[in-house]
Amino acid sequence: MAYAVPKAVGGAVERNRLRRRLRAAVRELEAELVPGGRYLLSAGPAALKTNPTELHDTLRAVLRTARERAR
Repeated sequence: MAYAVPKAVGGAVERNRLRRRLRAAVRELEAELVPGGRYLLSAGPAALKTNPTELHDTLRAVLRTARERAR
């Protein structure tokens, strides 16, 4: 899993905070990942404003879609 968080999100503190939140959400959703799959997760400025539940649910939907396409 690679994370792309552009400077448009904010300064280094904000970008790193968002990366940590994304990593935590991905850890909780490992079962949704395709084994051996490669992922690039990109998040924009709106991701900073989401609460943890919204971020988790959105990421779950994205990973589910990726898994279905991989079949």
